[in-house]
Amino acid sequence: MSGVRWMKRWYIAKTNSGRDHVALDQLSRRGFGVYCPIVVDKSRKEERVLPLFPGYIMVEFGQFDNWQAINNTIGVVRLLPVTGEIPIPLPVGFVEEMKSRESSGEFVIDKTKLRCFKGETVQIDGGAYCGFFGKYQSQQGGMVTILVNAFNRQLTARLPIHHVLKL
Repeated sequence: MSGVRWMKRWYIAKTNSGRDHVALDQLSRRGFGVYCPIVVDKSRKEERVLPLFPGYIMVEFGQFDNWQAINNTIGVVRLLPVTGEIPIPLPVGFVEEMKSRESSGEFVIDKTKLRCFKGETVQIDGGAYCGFFGKYQSQQGGMVTILVNAFNRQLTARLPIHHVLKL
């Protein structure tokens, strides 16, 4: 097979719960390409960076790399999916597409500002009124005032902004 170049491909590895960062570090030290797409959550007081797929990372290796070593890496449970003994690669371009979407800001959650007009219908997504609909009234800082029809009366609810969804 001289002249045939085997390109590296991306695969999915399941990680131990909460150990994505350990697996990424260990695999990188062993010379494997690694990637863990992240989502940036700006909906709370402090910005949080979280894995987009908790418990899973992507690992890049070629045909002649010792990929079995991945399953013996600290933080890694195993490569997925496995057919017989050989892991199946992700579709070509999948990781590149994820990286592009991540860098364009597509995986940013920013619910620190709710852009609604007074009287616009919103859904409540957390707290005591979770599942109810209401009419947006105002916003001050991280709190939103909503008129909620509940229990056969109209109530004024002051809720954290991350509990309110614009429809």
